[in-house]
Amino acid sequence: MKIATVTVSGVTAAAKIHSSIPAGIIGAFVELEFPDPYWAGMIKNVQFDCDFPPILGAGNTVEIPAALTAVPNKIVRIGIIGVTGDGKTRITPTLWADLGVVRPSAGYIPESEEGGPEGGTQEPPAVPAETWAQVERMIGNLADLNTQDKSNTVAAINEVLQRAGDNENLGQVVAQLGQTVQTMQDTVGEMQQVDHTTAQTLDKVLRDIEDLKYTPIDITQITDNIVTMELGSVVREVTVRWQLNKAPVSQTLEGEAVDVSERSKTLAGLELRESRSFTLVVTDERDATDSASTAVTFLNGIYYGALAAGAVPDSAAILELTRKLQSGRSVNFTFGPGTGKRPSYACPSRYGTPGFTIGGFEYEWVKLGTIEFTNASGYTESYDVWQHPQDVSDGISITVS
Repeated sequence: MKIATVTVSGVTAAAKIHSSIPAGIIGAFVELEFPDPYWAGMIKNVQFDCDFPPILGAGNTVEIPAALTAVPNKIVRIGIIGVTGDGKTRITPTLWADLGVVRPSAGYIPESEEGGPEGGTQEPPAVPAETWAQVERMIGNLADLNTQDKSNTVAAINEVLQRAGDNENLGQVVAQLGQTVQTMQDTVGEMQQVDHTTAQTLDKVLRDIEDLKYTPIDITQITDNIVTMELGSVVREVTVRWQLNKAPVSQTLEGEAVDVSERSKTLAGLELRESRSFTLVVTDERDATDSASTAVTFLNGIYYGALAAGAVPDSAAILELTRKLQSGRSVNFTFGPGTGKRPSYACPSRYGTPGFTIGGFEYEWVKLGTIEFTNASGYTESYDVWQHPQDVSDGISITVS
């Protein structure tokens, strides 16, 4: 028997009541709806009041505990809690929705403050016992009423009243029951309206608090284990590592999903011979995204050191100099005396004409020539070779720009 449908949106739970809860019913259930994408991917735990253990990982229907429906006049509430997919972290507060009051059977009379009669029940006054029994048989359960109209309790009772005929006692009892039910329904309607307004206010406050606490996801660092390689070499495997300011809901590296707990990934089976970037995209619980890239860059080097005066060097001679992989001409280096050679410098022709400064003064160096230089990885391109015009007797610091 479906008692209610509870719709959960954001941090609000609203119940649409389909039937009151008969005392002692077994198998009564509540249907849960989660139309808000905010709840997608969460595990839903359900709590019936505080006296009952929570139901972990509830589905779309949840059965009301029989021990709860066994207590007449008890207010029944259902609470829904959202937790992370691994079940370890609570995301939402407990969202409560009222399901109504357990409806006692017709013969139930609560004990008086003095203890009441033995057994806690007594026959209703001024109503013959056989008449009360007849009413209880006819209207004890709305679903069992032999009426044409079962759309609601009041309509069914009104039909029973019309069919009561000349049975005066029965008619009076049914009329009184109808008035009581109507009063209860009016009260519940007023309570639901108040509860709806309160829920809206609470929802706004909770959202404001969450907004204050919320920080968009951010990739604070991303690196790879290669960074720079010499032109002509081959890279077959790259490991990318990154750091985030908080745990993501999802993350992809080069469009491929990565487990949200991982902060590194090795890309194997590559055949990189030219520069390439690798892009990470992460998403948080509010669908905010951040992206960042790291790159493997292929470069040729600049070379500096000492060469024989005036001679145009070959590739082997340049490979004996100090190498620095970079995309431009600039470098600072120190040249020591006593080598019998002159300060020299070589760079790819595409880098342009360099300038040379020693001790704060600009010097014109001699261009020995342009050669087809083959680096240690087998890559060949045009290099310009430059040399200081004089022998150097003292150590000097050289700036190339």
